Amino acid sequence: MSNVFVVMGGALVTSPRDVCLPGITRAEVLSVAHASGLHTREEPLPAHALPQAEEVFITTRPRAPRAGRDRRERSARCPASPPRS
Repeated sequence: MSNVFVVMGGALVTSPRDVCLPGITRAEVLSVAHASGLHTREEPLPAHALPQAEEVFITTRPRAPRAGRDRRERSARCPASPPRS
């Protein structure tokens, strides 16, 4: 399971804890962002919002954060996430 983070309007945005994996890496990313003075928000992240993001990255276990492709590369579209049960 992974967590998606986006930078939009100068803020780091990620999904709320009740719809994502509330793990150590996610908490650390939010902590470092806060300590760096970056505003953070937890709100639903619909797939259609990703192309408008300034930056997109994911965290996944057991790996460290990984960068996504440049959002301007239109050939790098991500498929929509499968519905959660």
